[in-house]
Amino acid sequence: MFYSQDKQDKNLETCVFKGYKNGFYVDVGAHDGVSINNTLYFEKNNNWTGINIEPITPSHI
Repeated sequence: MFYSQDKQDKNLETCVFKGYKNGFYVDVGAHDGVSINNTLYFEKNNNWTGINIEPITPSHI
């Protein structure tokens, strides 16, 4: 399952990372970290870790 709004995560997985495991990301503008998220796929499926940054407080969960 992919989580981004316009298949950014799917395109990165199939064209760039191709199953790369244990990566690290910095997601700026992460909203709540779940809905329409560009990095959640990599965290759940490829064992990535990272930092989610969201400056708008109501978006925090």
